Amino acid sequence: MINVRLDPDDKRRAEALQKSGVTVSEIVRRAIRAEYERRVPASRKERSMADLVAEIHARHPVTGRRPRVDLTDRHAVQRFIRARIQKKLRKSR
Repeated sequence: MINVRLDPDDKRRAEALQKSGVTVSEIVRRAIRAEYERRVPASRKERSMADLVAEIHARHPVTGRRPRVDLTDRHAVQRFIRARIQKKLRKSR
């Protein structure tokens, strides 16, 4: 349930609609649905994986040099990350 304060003009309009048989709650439901559809992007299920990845890259572009590590080798990635952390720890001392 949602409570909404109406200014005098909107209150008068709502009362007039109710008197003419219109259910104000249905108007509110339709307005919420329409605004939701307008503001919230399409369901992720309907989007292709390529579109989703492209959106992520657009929002969070990769800057700087890429690490020289084989990203398909999990052990190499672990060693790389470990080395980067140790390097940062040494710098902070």
